[in-house]
Amino acid sequence: MKAVVDLGVSLGITTTAEGVETKDQLNRVREQGCGEIQGYLFGKPLPLSSVHELIHGRLPSAA
Repeated sequence: MKAVVDLGVSLGITTTAEGVETKDQLNRVREQGCGEIQGYLFGKPLPLSSVHELIHGRLPSAA
């Protein structure tokens, strides 16, 4: 992971860690310097029909 983050930094691009499910994983990813993180820890996949509600803050997972 560190090598990928460092490569992104050297190329001037943002790296995103995907699949972060636990706080321990989040801490490890942050320790490696990854600036963008996504995964179940932040929100579970939703059906397309729920996107409008998510964007407008009407779903509990938008908090």
